[in-house]
Amino acid sequence: MVTFRDLQNLKRSEFTEAAKGWREISNRGRIATEQVDNEMVAKIRSQRGKTASAAMRDLANLSENFFYTQTECGVIAVTLDALAEELAAPCRKVKAALEEAGEHGLTIDDEGGVSFPDGVDKKGREYKGGTVKPQTGFLADVLHEATSDAPKVQKAVELAELISSAITEAEEIDQRYSRTLAKLKAPPGLKVTAKMWQDASADIKAVAKTAGDAVDVDAIPKGKSPDANAKWWNSLSPTEQDAYVAVHPAAVGALDGLPTAVRDDANRLVLRQERADTVLALRALDANEPIKYRQGLASQNTPTPAWTQWNEKRKSLQGKLDILSKIQDPYAGKKDVPAHKQLYVLNYDTKGDGKAIIAMGNPDTADHTAIHVPGTTTTLESVPGQLERIDKLQNSAMQSAGKGESVSTVLWLGYDAPEVDTSVTNTGRAEAAARDLQDFTRGTRVAHGEGRSHLTVLGHSYGSTTVGAAASQGPGIDADDIVAVGSPGMTVKEAKDLQIDPKHVWAGATPQDKIVSGASDLTLGHNPASEEFGAQPMQVNDGGHSSYWNEGQESLTNQGRVIAGIPARTGPYYRRRQVELGPDGHTPVFE
Repeated sequence: MVTFRDLQNLKRSEFTEAAKGWREISNRGRIATEQVDNEMVAKIRSQRGKTASAAMRDLANLSENFFYTQTECGVIAVTLDALAEELAAPCRKVKAALEEAGEHGLTIDDEGGVSFPDGVDKKGREYKGGTVKPQTGFLADVLHEATSDAPKVQKAVELAELISSAITEAEEIDQRYSRTLAKLKAPPGLKVTAKMWQDASADIKAVAKTAGDAVDVDAIPKGKSPDANAKWWNSLSPTEQDAYVAVHPAAVGALDGLPTAVRDDANRLVLRQERADTVLALRALDANEPIKYRQGLASQNTPTPAWTQWNEKRKSLQGKLDILSKIQDPYAGKKDVPAHKQLYVLNYDTKGDGKAIIAMGNPDTADHTAIHVPGTTTTLESVPGQLERIDKLQNSAMQSAGKGESVSTVLWLGYDAPEVDTSVTNTGRAEAAARDLQDFTRGTRVAHGEGRSHLTVLGHSYGSTTVGAAASQGPGIDADDIVAVGSPGMTVKEAKDLQIDPKHVWAGATPQDKIVSGASDLTLGHNPASEEFGAQPMQVNDGGHSSYWNEGQESLTNQGRVIAGIPARTGPYYRRRQVELGPDGHTPVFE
């Protein structure tokens, strides 16, 4: 029960100091997580044997422990800061009551009772002094008709009501935050479980509800430009920024224009929570597996409808879990991963075919940044393979870049790539993705801060169609160079339509690329590798539609040169060869 004395003696600074301590622990957890993931793990991945495997498991647990510590301590800090902020209002009421009491010759006791002396009212009638208790708002002593004409008595009643309001408000705040803080605890032990992450997610939701005014979700920009997003973020104090990441990670992680490290922290928190929910849902499903075969029918191998439905749901959950695990650690089970190949999760979505935006190296500090847009049939399941491509692009660019220059490469699967159906024959998916790609490239510029990095946007297959749609519309993509490989068309007739000097538009297509030979110059635009398009004919090696990342070959080398700001070696313009036709005699066979 909150009393007047409690409010009178309350030092809100003690809560903010405590929050500062919890926030410091949270920051140490973040630093420790990065050290484990990017330094310690990198040194052991290449090792083989039982000892190395055991060490990797221990480090994975250690990383999870540190990240969990970062998350929970951050939430506690937010809660304590919000508590201190909300208690400011009742404290101000108490302070005002004490000041006014002194001005009017009244006194306030330790219980908040406001006492007034004997006096004479406006009609000349004498009245005895008394005390107004804040709990009731009525005179404890005799209240007679003279009261209405006695200013001191009326002021005592007014101040008692103010004190009563302060105590009631503080009591509600205390109970609300006590319930929330009581939930912010972890069981003993060194193993962070899926259930603990699920509980952490519930803790975050509880804090968001309890401290809603302090961390207002409606204040987060929605549908705004990257510049507006950055302006909002920069208007917050460091404490407020930490609070928004801790309480509204999904909303913060999706904002183009914010620092890469901030988005990565926020998205990895959401990822872990979603992965925990999926693990627990899978366990619950496994615990209730229905009978697979009806009695006496096992020999027919015909599962029951109930089991078939259960199995489909299980496949779906397992597939989602596999995808989330790949995003969380795409290097799992691989060796010789350099420590500098740090990955930043800038966005992801598991709905439908899924979306993922992942940077290798920090684009906020890189001298050269390349954004790779993949094409047809690319889904979340394709992420590991696409990360290998941006890995090769980064390596190639670093070989050409100047001494000491850094390179970041980004996988931008920020759109619903078409399937091998009618969606791949029109520009609909590319047009729908144009604004999002524009926002991302602009956000990359904004987040980089002072100085302009060299930005290259590369599109492969239908990804180049998406790049073309974004570059040719509205503000464009503000790229220094554009690269299209294996392109069926970029939605435009000529390179100059991409709002960039055609000397900085590079196109490459192998003679054996059946997508180029069978689909360009049809429904998606002119062939960018043809002379008529007006782009620079980038030298490429022989090979099929996926040969542009072959190690040690001309295609990869030249893409690296462009990323590093060096002109690619040019070759002949594309010349269409005879297209291989299918059994029907007229449908092209695509690789």
